[in-house]
Amino acid sequence: MAGISTLRTTASRLDDHDEATRSSLLADCLAHRDKMMKWYSQRKKALGGAPTSCLPGQSLHTRLRPAEGLFGLPYAFSSIDNARYHVLFWAALSILQNIIGRAQSHPILCPDAREEYLLSEFYADEMCRAMPWLLQSTFNAWGAHGTLFGVAQIGIVYLEFNQLDKFLWAQHALCMMGEDGSDFAYRLHDYFAYRWKLLNGGGWNFASVSS
Repeated sequence: MAGISTLRTTASRLDDHDEATRSSLLADCLAHRDKMMKWYSQRKKALGGAPTSCLPGQSLHTRLRPAEGLFGLPYAFSSIDNARYHVLFWAALSILQNIIGRAQSHPILCPDAREEYLLSEFYADEMCRAMPWLLQSTFNAWGAHGTLFGVAQIGIVYLEFNQLDKFLWAQHALCMMGEDGSDFAYRLHDYFAYRWKLLNGGGWNFASVSS
């Protein structure tokens, strides 16, 4: 995550007519992404290896709703720490891809910026594939601990992309974390519900779909 907050601050201040700053930001983002990928490649084995996909129909003893149709098969990890490392890594990449998409939005720089921008949602989906494993009943609150940053990024992405089904699933995951003792998860749930209603004109009963 080191350095991404600075890049995000620069992106928030972008002027559509300042091509020099936009080009500089894009170069910095791409260089940072390369560093992240290199770091992961070098450290992956020491961190416990890459996740594996669960078998179709494999039970993880989780209270989360099945979501293979939204995200693909859930992931399994070598340990809770391994899962948390991946959630943090994917969250950072999701943020970074969003910034890259903004920096590339000027057609002179990249006519295919949308493809890079959509990778932000891809990495949010990757985090969602990790949640069923992390929220298994045998882990209690330990599985959710340390993953709320990732879930917060998931909510931000699905709000921005207006992905209702994915958004509601993420809201349900926050409720499960809240039931496991995280007041912050409940606060995030309520904040995102408020933001969705604000952006979409209200009219949706989140209590009926998130509980």
